[in-house]
Amino acid sequence: MKIIFIDQLGCYAAVLAACCRAGIIGADPTIREICSLPNFAAHKDLSVGRLYYIGTDRTGAQLYTLGAGGEGRLMSVSIKDLLKIQEIKEAVCLVDVSKYNALLTRLCWRVSIIPVFKPAAVYLAACQLKKGMSALSKYVTTQMDKMIKFD
Repeated sequence: MKIIFIDQLGCYAAVLAACCRAGIIGADPTIREICSLPNFAAHKDLSVGRLYYIGTDRTGAQLYTLGAGGEGRLMSVSIKDLLKIQEIKEAVCLVDVSKYNALLTRLCWRVSIIPVFKPAAVYLAACQLKKGMSALSKYVTTQMDKMIKFD
């Protein structure tokens, strides 16, 4: 099984959700822990559609993140159709966590493409995401209970 966490760029709230699912971080990580997560703020521009591999969870499911811009639903339908075309029978679960990227976080990822501002923007985004980490962690847990599978 593959679990894909979706947000606007695939490297902010989606990374936190995937790392929480993988057990890399808990429900109350430090700012430093957030900033050092695999693929956190890994974007070089504002392009969407990139898939980042995070690891596996305790059940052996492979965890990915995907940047979908504002089109999380469209990506869900597209992935389902691509799996049908390729005749792939593996279960895929999509979890959209875009709503956990607050306005400040979205501003930070726009500013972070300017190299001189990247460290400060990444730090501020991590601070903002830390504030909502409890709700994000709870959301990931409830979504995993309701897994949306495409086969």
